[in-house]
Formats: sequence, structure tokens, C-alpha cells
Amino acid sequence: STLLVSLDSNGASYASIAAGNKDGAILSFLRSVNRVAYRYHVRSIYVSFEHEPDSPQHHVLGSPAGFVRAWDHVHHLAAAAHLNWATGGRLHWALILIHSSIGRSWGNRFWPGAGEVDVLAVDGYNSYPCGGSGQNRAQTPAGLFNPTLSFASSHGWLPVFISEWGTTSAGPQARFIGQMG
Repeated sequence: STLLVSLDSNGASYASIAAGNKDGAILSFLRSVNRVAYRYHVRSIYVSFEHEPDSPQHHVLGSPAGFVRAWDHVHHLAAAAHLNWATGGRLHWALILIHSSIGRSWGNRFWPGAGEVDVLAVDGYNSYPCGGSGQNRAQTPAGLFNPTLSFASSHGWLPVFISEWGTTSAGPQARFIGQMG
């Protein structure tokens, strides 16, 4: 099994997380995830800090640079507690971004660095927004995810997860789902 869990800020600012104000809750969560991996004989669990930090709803939490500082802090906490796979634990780190941000100036600012990301994950739908307004033309899987593959290959040949995908346009649903296969 491959498990991907998300540790979200629950409204705490990136600055407060980077300052250590939530260390107790963060370490408690990460330790429990690591214990689950051992208990159920799961070789690795992928952890994402702040699913889709590039989403407009997360702008109130801080800047992209603030997100990177918070990510660095959370990653360092896990490493110091020997929870990361490289330090004896079972946790791997997955950065989850929206497909339209990857490879663009805005999305690139959320990149914490190859030393702290084990997997680049992407969420993509064949029309935007997810609710399906029909404002934009439907895209193909290649159109959605090729920029992610390019970004991952140029940043150390990282593995890629498509962590969330779907189709919201009534007309091309069957075609898009078939193409994803």
C-alpha cells in the first residue's frame, strides 16, 4: 500500500509554524503516522505539509517564502526526531501543488528544495475551477501533467504522484477518464 497523508496548518500562519509555535502538535502527528507505519508493516508513508499551498485560499497563511520556511521547519522536526526515511523513520515527503502552478513563477516559489522533497505530487482537473464553470477549455492528461513531469525531471528526477484528478466537464468526462488510463 502507498499512503499519502496531509498535515495542514489548520489556519496557523506559516510564520507561527516556522517559529515553532505548533511544534508539539506537529511532532505528535508525525510520530503517530510513523508508529502506524511500523504497526501495520507499511514501509513508507508519504506526508504532505499544507496540501496545495499555492491555492488562493492559503494566501492568508503567508507568502511562498513563508511556506518554504514552515516546510523547512516541519521537515527538520521530523529529521531531528528520526522520523524521516533518511534518519531511520518511515516518513517520505510529498509536495502537493495545483497543476497550473508547476513550472510557473508563482508555483516555483513554493519549492523547498530536492533535499526536502521525496515526491512531487500534483492535483489536476480537466477544467477549472474544480466546480466546473466551463470557463476554460477541457485539457488532456498530458496537458495537465507534462509540466509536472518536466519539473520533476529537472529537479533530480523526482518521482511524481497524481494525488488528485478528475473531470468536471459533462461532455468530455468519458474521454478524459479513458485517457487517464
